[in-house]
Amino acid sequence: MRGSAQDSFAHTTASGRIVRRPFRRSDGIDAYAGTQHSGRRFVTRYEWSNPSYKDRLYLFALKGKGPLFELPADVGSDFIAEIQDERREPEKGSRGNTVWRWRDSGNNHYGDCLLMALVAMDASAFSRGAILPTAAKDYELKPAP
Repeated sequence: MRGSAQDSFAHTTASGRIVRRPFRRSDGIDAYAGTQHSGRRFVTRYEWSNPSYKDRLYLFALKGKGPLFELPADVGSDFIAEIQDERREPEKGSRGNTVWRWRDSGNNHYGDCLLMALVAMDASAFSRGAILPTAAKDYELKPAP
């Protein structure tokens, strides 16, 4: 799995129509590329839109909106501190409009794990379309009771 700064990825449906999704599946990735074992094993890689999935995680899932997505009541303080490190900040876009960008200090490994869980839910069609990104400005994180 790999995060990307792209907002979405183009997919071709069975009918030939092009649709945009917040993740992309790539089959046949050489797991040993660049080593003496190259060409022996191939894996599937999922690439996802960091901005889209951060919207889904912080603005919906952790607020109890969409499919069930809870944190244990006894989750550690280090976990909460890391996922609270993410924040949205406004910037002026190229056309003078306000664009919201996600910022963090780089210490957000638990947040990345939660993002990968959401990607896995989408890739398996478990939650596809159930949690939609929004332009909401505020979010608050609390562990589940």
